[in-house]
Amino acid sequence: MFATAFLLFGLLPFALIVLSKGSPAECGIQLGDWKFGIKTVAILLPVIAVLFLIPASHDAEIRHTYPLDPTVGSSLWHFLLFQSLRGLLYYGAWEFFFRGVMLFGLKDRFGAWAAIAIQTIPSSLWHIGFPSGELLTSIAGGILFGLLALRTRSILWPLLLHFMIAVTLDLLIIFS
Repeated sequence: MFATAFLLFGLLPFALIVLSKGSPAECGIQLGDWKFGIKTVAILLPVIAVLFLIPASHDAEIRHTYPLDPTVGSSLWHFLLFQSLRGLLYYGAWEFFFRGVMLFGLKDRFGAWAAIAIQTIPSSLWHIGFPSGELLTSIAGGILFGLLALRTRSILWPLLLHFMIAVTLDLLIIFS
């Protein structure tokens, strides 16, 4: 799953952008407004944890699905390796495609709000088959991550927040 996402959402679109003389910075591959990004992630992660992740970590449907690798809690090394691969290959490619390519690629033509809506739809539809609560929160997540990417002019901050949400949920499930 991680390798496929990396190839289809990351490497292939990146190669097409570079071959067409596009700039990776146009797709949000830059620090952007890092001060705002750091503050926002630091504020939002605990809020999301309290409002959504702690309750979700006790939900049977969520616990049946996560962690994606049920043995990830067997050792610190396994946990760190899994989360690193997940963050780099999966979430890096995911945010590059949905926030970088789609959002930044569409905002000048359609406007910021339409671009946020357009990238949120397929991003949310991709969650079909995952727990129902995750499918519903992916709509809010797509909007939130889109706003954060546009405000910071970077995919780094939604990537970090998205990744930290996943790691936090895994930790809450492993230690509960």
